[in-house]
Amino acid sequence: VGDIVLLLARAFASLNENENAVAGFARAEEIQRKNNFLADLPETLFRSAQFDLKNGKNADSLKKMAEAHQILDDLRVTISAPGLRASFLAERHKFFDSYITQLVAQHRAEPGKGWDAIALKVSESARARSLLDSLGESHANIRSGIDPGLRTKETLLRQTINSKESQRIEAVRSGSVEGAAALERELTGLFREYRLIQAEIRRTSPNFAALTSPEPLDLPLIQASLDPDSVLLEYFVGTENSFLFLITDKELSIFQIPKQQIVDDLARRALGAVKARGTDVKIETLRQRNERIARADRDAITYLNRLGDVLLKPVAARLEKKRLLIVSSGILQYLPFGALMNPASGAGASRKHLIETNEVVSLPSASIFPLLRRKPAETSPSRNLIAVFADPVFSNDDPRVSSNEDSKKDETALAVMNAPKLISPRLRSDFSRLRFTRTEAEAIATLTPDSDVFLAMDFAANVEAATGDNLRRSRYIHLATHGVVNSDFPELSGIVLSLFDQSGRPRDGFLRLHDVYNLQIAADLVVLSACETGLGKDIKGEGIVGLTRGFMYAGAPRVMASLWRVEDRATADLMRRFYQRMFREGLAPAAALRDAQVSMLKERSTRQPFFWAGFTLQGEWRPIPN
Repeated sequence: VGDIVLLLARAFASLNENENAVAGFARAEEIQRKNNFLADLPETLFRSAQFDLKNGKNADSLKKMAEAHQILDDLRVTISAPGLRASFLAERHKFFDSYITQLVAQHRAEPGKGWDAIALKVSESARARSLLDSLGESHANIRSGIDPGLRTKETLLRQTINSKESQRIEAVRSGSVEGAAALERELTGLFREYRLIQAEIRRTSPNFAALTSPEPLDLPLIQASLDPDSVLLEYFVGTENSFLFLITDKELSIFQIPKQQIVDDLARRALGAVKARGTDVKIETLRQRNERIARADRDAITYLNRLGDVLLKPVAARLEKKRLLIVSSGILQYLPFGALMNPASGAGASRKHLIETNEVVSLPSASIFPLLRRKPAETSPSRNLIAVFADPVFSNDDPRVSSNEDSKKDETALAVMNAPKLISPRLRSDFSRLRFTRTEAEAIATLTPDSDVFLAMDFAANVEAATGDNLRRSRYIHLATHGVVNSDFPELSGIVLSLFDQSGRPRDGFLRLHDVYNLQIAADLVVLSACETGLGKDIKGEGIVGLTRGFMYAGAPRVMASLWRVEDRATADLMRRFYQRMFREGLAPAAALRDAQVSMLKERSTRQPFFWAGFTLQGEWRPIPN
């Protein structure tokens, strides 16, 4: 009944029959409160608030929006499954868009009254909430004290999912469209069951019951997390209105930037041009390729200039010599801000990339600081400095595999080998050998004493080693291999390790996202030196759900990952420079990455952003303690 009354009220409002509209909104609200229909009440309050705003009743409108916001947050906490929590807010993103726009307008009308701080907190409440929840529970050991049967069910389901995924790959490889579709439906059901089990674990866990959901930080707490050398830039990109929040340890300023359509179009064009070198065109001569890339290089600078104006110009004069902490959303999460041209650095051809003037670190949310800075778990006194995984064996005709004709004809092995490119174009990788990752790993190893390095290459770079003690007790973890992204089933995204043993027999070489979540590491930094490891499924209002978040949940406060397919040789060169600056020169990760990237862009052969800008540092920006 309340829904019908609300529809009538909205109809009256559209016809400017204000008295009937007011009565209708009030009646719908009364019905929903009386019957405790709290899930429907925010929509009624939102529509009523919009009506009040249109009729000049700003105070009434803001009061209703604030109540709707609180109810939404209360309802979100009652949902046990993290995935459902994320989609719950994603479906209501229009509310945050309108509320923040109204709060910013009120701040302009009444500066100094605190409306800007409320707008920032609402922006924080609209992003990465499931990540905050998961980080909040990551140290709580929520599986302790639960029914052992639930833990067994969870483990068996995870194993079944991995097995069914391998069967689906085989069905695709053999051309069985119906079989692949049936297995995909089966996987959908298995994931539904898996999430229900996880929800039941949370519901019955005494440790989970004792947890409180982490709240978005308010302005004073965010400012207390910053130092005088850091500036936080938080972007809220809305359908009609977009805003840039600039926060320092002492001030907050808000600037309007273009709406989502304009920002998204520029970002897509910039990314397309920057990544053109990594794009393969089926029928293309060398001359045509060179001409295409030359055009793309020119276009990249054009669009990076335009994006720099759109995203940085309002604040550019206030960023000199500052470390920039970037909180973005939507397509901007796929954009390396360090590649943008800095409007304050000059005009025309004299402009510099932002990374040349500033350190740049990405964050999913400003509210993540306290969770990343918790005391790490106790570690073994024989802790490694670094664990390095590189140059795995992806093919059973690899010369490192012992001669075995039977195993080389193994169709299942070939199916596993070709998994990503066969499942979906979004899992694009030919799994060719990454020869320069060996050079990369050996260069890193030479920077530290042998006793401080766990080096896993060839067949030793396998899932068993990646889930073992040597990884768990390393301060730095470096994974130099292919990464795969599965947007349909994000839990099946992962890192590809050795797919064969020394005799050529196939083995499960995928370290999947749901496996990463079950790691318990104490690393200060994880480096995912692989193709597109920074990508994942983008959930509106939540952000990219992928490997970076998985390793943060597992215990890493900092993760360095790639945003596109980076050339093997250039990646090895960048990593050598990065670790040299960290281990030998004592730079913090953010400073070391900046220095390494700047050194590459100054060289003619690697000056284009494609070669150096793909890697971004996410998470904690402060130096790693000795």
